Amino acid sequence: MKLRLAWVVLTACQAVLAQTSGTERKFAKPGVKEVQVPFASLKPAVTIRVGRTADWVLVTDDAVWVASSNPNAVERIDPATNKIVTKVSLPGRACSGLAFGFGSLWVPLCGKEPALVRVNASTNKITAKLAVGPAGPEGGITASSDSIWIVRERKRWLRGSERHCQG
Repeated sequence: MKLRLAWVVLTACQAVLAQTSGTERKFAKPGVKEVQVPFASLKPAVTIRVGRTADWVLVTDDAVWVASSNPNAVERIDPATNKIVTKVSLPGRACSGLAFGFGSLWVPLCGKEPALVRVNASTNKITAKLAVGPAGPEGGITASSDSIWIVRERKRWLRGSERHCQG
């Protein structure tokens, strides 16, 4: 029993000494030198004009989606050709980001009637407009394997019997 206890104490002491010794092992940060370049050396491959302003950008496997205003639209760019392949007119101003899931682009809309628009990526057509508006222009949206997640406005989701909880 005493021998076993002495072995445990010795092992614990060795572990502490190894962790607190002044000779820290230095590891090279993998890949940093290979990917770092001076910012000034970066040059655009192409410049594409989309609407009056371009705000939200989402990169998918086969497209770059850009939300624009004036007109309110989301434009699909083919990264292989650097060309706009389609422009989907939106019934409001895109805000709060873009997300991709379930074969569709999800576009939150701000304005008088906040909403969430679903654009089918195969047809480039709006397939749904949901009365699920974002909390604000800088809210947020994302997709998981089974859901679309959006930051919503509190007063819009508190309905019926839940309103008594507002205090």
